[in-house]
Amino acid sequence: MKLPDQKDSTVSALEAELEQARVRIQELETERHSSKKKLEHFLKKVSEERASWRSKEHEKIRAYVDDIKS
Repeated sequence: MKLPDQKDSTVSALEAELEQARVRIQELETERHSSKKKLEHFLKKVSEERASWRSKEHEKIRAYVDDIKS
């Protein structure tokens, strides 16, 4: 059977470990949030670039069709 001092020491160690785990969880949640924002920004940029590219391609096709009509 553990002595009271040993129990207190074990409890203190477990509490410290629990606090470290809580801090790490908070760090990971912050990192996840940041990564999510970066991904959203990247996907928005890709979508805008794709829309711009499509518009340019449509303009090229219209110009080609207009040249053929002339």
